[in-house]
Amino acid sequence: TYSLDVEALSFCEAARKIAWEVAEPAAAQVDAEAIFPQQTLSALGQSGLLGLCVPTNFGGQGQSPAVFAAVVEELSQACASSAMIYVMHVAASQTFASSQTIGQQDELLEQVAAGKHLTTLAFSEKGSRSQFWAPVSQMQAAGDGFVTNAYKSWVTSAHRADSYVSSAQKPGAASPLESTL
Repeated sequence: TYSLDVEALSFCEAARKIAWEVAEPAAAQVDAEAIFPQQTLSALGQSGLLGLCVPTNFGGQGQSPAVFAAVVEELSQACASSAMIYVMHVAASQTFASSQTIGQQDELLEQVAAGKHLTTLAFSEKGSRSQFWAPVSQMQAAGDGFVTNAYKSWVTSAHRADSYVSSAQKPGAASPLESTL
């Protein structure tokens, strides 16, 4: 259904192998005891799948959203928790790749591609209800940078991620729709 080429199918096969050999045997315990699936994430990192959508010039696989969706489908069949962590990581890493302002972008993407940096999204906020795309937190100018005072109510991989991509209203925003990452 994804019309994948041979190279893309190899990523799906790698994900399927990790899903059923590593993730699935631990899935019930991961969910029942709220355990972080470290073995699964380590296997994804070692296989290059944590860098699936990172551009090749940073050491990633440079794969398309269709390949990403197919890999997530493989993982989710075995362990929904592992799949959710993976989705948040890939989405967050894409903000690094598309940023025009992030410092040390090359190093960061190289670490993600090498499976040595786990990232995630910090979007959900107490005051925004389920409308994660309209943050209530606000970014304030402070010297040469910015400060954000926010209460993020839910963060996948919290305390396990090496970095967080957070959302906030832009300085001076007229509405929550004027947001930034």
